[in-house]
Amino acid sequence: MENKYQITLESVSSKPGFEPETYELTTTGVLTVAKDGSYKISYNETDSSGSLFENIVTAKGDMTASVSRMGIYGSSFTLDTDKKQLCVVKTPFGELCLGVLTHTIKNDLTKDGGELFLQYTLDANNRYLCDNEVKLKVTI
Repeated sequence: MENKYQITLESVSSKPGFEPETYELTTTGVLTVAKDGSYKISYNETDSSGSLFENIVTAKGDMTASVSRMGIYGSSFTLDTDKKQLCVVKTPFGELCLGVLTHTIKNDLTKDGGELFLQYTLDANNRYLCDNEVKLKVTI
């Protein structure tokens, strides 16, 4: 089942000793409910350079989620609660391998919308980079 929804993304990236960086986006997108009970949220966004990205966030329960960004500098990573995963991110300077340690996945999505909350820490070469919180709100 696939329907058009309003997608509101709120993201906060923080590191001790620095001001948190916040990002907010409101756009339209698609919510798909798969046969296995997972939810897929798809939406497009444009970065400051004008490059278009398709974003896909998939969540199943409160234990696993994935985030993919397709475009000129794409990325994809998996979030597993209390587990560290490795992902590759494309940048203008080449590929970068990041560690993703997931702390919280709170999935309150239904076929009618809802919210998905992700909380995780990123590292590069086992060196701490930042803590992140992402809230996706899906409404009709």
